[in-house]
Amino acid sequence: MIAQILSHPFTLLLVGALLTGVLAPRLLRGWQDGAKSLELKAAMVEDIAKSTETFFSRLQLIELKGEAAVTSLDEALTDWRTSYAVLDAKISTYFPFSDALRREWGQVGAELWTTYFLLANNTPAKREAFFKESVLLFGDDPEAYRTLIDVSITHVGSRKAEYDFELQKLLDTFRLHREKVLHRLLSEHAQVRSSPRLKRFESRAGRR
Repeated sequence: MIAQILSHPFTLLLVGALLTGVLAPRLLRGWQDGAKSLELKAAMVEDIAKSTETFFSRLQLIELKGEAAVTSLDEALTDWRTSYAVLDAKISTYFPFSDALRREWGQVGAELWTTYFLLANNTPAKREAFFKESVLLFGDDPEAYRTLIDVSITHVGSRKAEYDFELQKLLDTFRLHREKVLHRLLSEHAQVRSSPRLKRFESRAGRR
């Protein structure tokens, strides 16, 4: 009896309609969401890496060229803050439930801003005072970055090798923290399905 019902053309038609009308769209939507999430994450990884490395390379160029550098510290910071704000908005929009991701990204932002203010101070005394105020980011041992404190980034002179070493050490620390952000971003669920908040964000982004 059951076999006859299951093999009846109407039953097969009903099952086929169910699969076509309910399950297939859900499977397709899930696949589309997965593809969009992967595309979004890949683009954000690229943007985070590009924006931070641009800031790092500008610091190194300023050290190399001094006051003759094409980009000043202020311009480097302005560009970084713009990139940071855009990425911060994307993280808040697409990863609204990941407090850890927002916290770790905020730490990277704070580190780069603080580095700017450290290097922008124009006397060793001011740089050391600022360093000591920022022990959570730089550590509590000024001697670890003594050359960055003693020497202006635009007038490195004969202490270039020491300055190179300490600046590279600082930037490598920030790169490790950035990699932690990227790993977190790739492992978190991205909210890519349409929502009022997502529509507002994408509408603003489209007008830029």
